[in-house]
Amino acid sequence: MADEKQTKYIFGIDLGTTYSVISYLDDNMMIQTCSNQEGSDITPSVVDLSDPENPVVGQVAKDNKTFYPHSVLDFFKREMEKGDGVIFYGESGEHQTTPIQLSAEVLKYLARYAEDATDSAVKAVVITVPAYFGVEQKEATKKAAQLAGFTEVTLLEEPTAAAVYYGYKGDKNETVLVYDLGGGTFDIVAVDIDGFKYDCFAVEGDYQLGGKDWDTEMVKIIKEKLEEQDCDCCGLSPEDEAEVRRAAEDLKIKLTAQESAQANLRLEVGKAKIEVTRQEFEDRTRPLLDKTIELTKKVAEDASAKGKTITKILLVGGSSYMPQVQQRLTEEFPNIEVPNPMDPNKAVSKGAAYFGKTLLSKWIAWRKEIEKRAKEAGKSIEEVTLDGIVDDTFELTPEELFVLTDDKNVAEDEIIDIKKVSVSSIGIKGQVGGKPMILTLLKAGDTLPVSKDQEIPLSDTALLSNNVSLSLYEHRLTDQLVSPEDTSAGLKEMQEKSGDITPNLPAGSKMHVHLEIDEEGLLKLTATDPNGKTVELEATAEAKSAN
Repeated sequence: MADEKQTKYIFGIDLGTTYSVISYLDDNMMIQTCSNQEGSDITPSVVDLSDPENPVVGQVAKDNKTFYPHSVLDFFKREMEKGDGVIFYGESGEHQTTPIQLSAEVLKYLARYAEDATDSAVKAVVITVPAYFGVEQKEATKKAAQLAGFTEVTLLEEPTAAAVYYGYKGDKNETVLVYDLGGGTFDIVAVDIDGFKYDCFAVEGDYQLGGKDWDTEMVKIIKEKLEEQDCDCCGLSPEDEAEVRRAAEDLKIKLTAQESAQANLRLEVGKAKIEVTRQEFEDRTRPLLDKTIELTKKVAEDASAKGKTITKILLVGGSSYMPQVQQRLTEEFPNIEVPNPMDPNKAVSKGAAYFGKTLLSKWIAWRKEIEKRAKEAGKSIEEVTLDGIVDDTFELTPEELFVLTDDKNVAEDEIIDIKKVSVSSIGIKGQVGGKPMILTLLKAGDTLPVSKDQEIPLSDTALLSNNVSLSLYEHRLTDQLVSPEDTSAGLKEMQEKSGDITPNLPAGSKMHVHLEIDEEGLLKLTATDPNGKTVELEATAEAKSAN
């Protein structure tokens, strides 16, 4: 990215499993989507590392998959929980990369063509993530953004961004379900919309379920038909496997508008022509659709239990184009309107860009305060300290702040307000009845921000060693106490920290635990012994429905 370019705009990025999109809020507060070098608004999230020193991203990389199957990498968003975990590539696996590095390459590519289109440096961004992403995936996404050169990064859940786009005019007052079936993930979120206020009060999803799984079933259909033509599919080369997967995606797209479709395959084992009907495809993939319906029903039941009346199911994500999706939802929810997909490929990016209005409003207020202090002190803008004006996480320079807010205005009644809930429970490990247990401090579904206090007994080991070890956990249950051996809980350790406590505390002494989680999902836990000695932990909480 060119250093001489100024930061003029806030960009919204849908960093998708299969395709990515970048949009921005222009000088007139209108949403614009940037086209890539091929002239398309959507960019395949594919990276060609056949030349590791010169990565290729996008459609060219995707086209190269057939030629370099070992070095063209895709669907790495599904591996974001690995973070810095190694992905091996190359014919003999001699090279290595990470999901973070691959995501950063996609983000860099988006930024390059967005800079060309807007003459603005891409530094202030709102990046969307699946609503059911966990702590590790969110932190990995932020790392990828930083590696790509972005300095001011806000995360926003994909269904929430879509809801913002749906209600961006501020003229909606209803409860909707956002059914987001992307290439690699599925989310279903219930959202109360009241003008520019969005209350995302129920969330379900599966970050390992998406269009890729429909493609996999189509691959199986293709191979079965090849076997019928005496084509041995057991020993297909990597190049042939890539050709079959390409044909599978092509057939899936064709069947969106056709009752049957044909594919011509050129394989090392010979040429073949096959035909697949929409009915065949829908029959094979029905169990996948069933999973999304099951989760949708859970959220609908949650909404009903809260006295909410759902008016619409909004279809988002490229895979929601499949006719079976709208048809099945209409059958399962006859009293709820299921409109045609709402700009499914770009709605999330556009909603993220529009959410930038809220950030811009805050930054305009900061600018006004800086100008006020400069005037009162008789100083120049450059001489005024930012301490006490901007928050500690703000990374743009004063100059960038002023360029970004120059000649911009956001009406107070158009500021987007998003209420968030936690999709995961947060707990701390302790001793209960002499057994190790996870004491839940924050339950899944709790509205954020949260402030909670809890007394936790000190173990005999801690009292004897004058040292306490605190372990913070994320899990999927809402029970007050969870056994570390409970495999259904999906326990993940977020952070562990040890600290000294006051010596010679009496048996039965307790630590006072104070938990704070703000709207940004920043979690702070302070444990204080009876004499005021403290141990602190910080981690990023898994907050759904907003950044």
